[in-house]
Amino acid sequence: MLREKNQDVANICSKYGICLIKLWKFAEAEKQLLIALPTLRDTAGDKDKMTPRAIRRLVELYQEWGKPDQAAKYRSLLIDKAS
Repeated sequence: MLREKNQDVANICSKYGICLIKLWKFAEAEKQLLIALPTLRDTAGDKDKMTPRAIRRLVELYQEWGKPDQAAKYRSLLIDKAS
């Protein structure tokens, strides 16, 4: 039960992160997304749709924030998962 609750909280953090990106609150969005990703990876796994979605949100964050190196770092995780 705790595992599912943690996964739900992580999913909410990820969704909240994308809302913060839209508001240009990049530092706050980063915090939420970096909380979400490891929890989703641990609870849902890399193949669950929520995990790559959280990674794509980090890519979007760093693109919007003007941090292409960070965007590339997370984009490479998506490429690795596709292989």
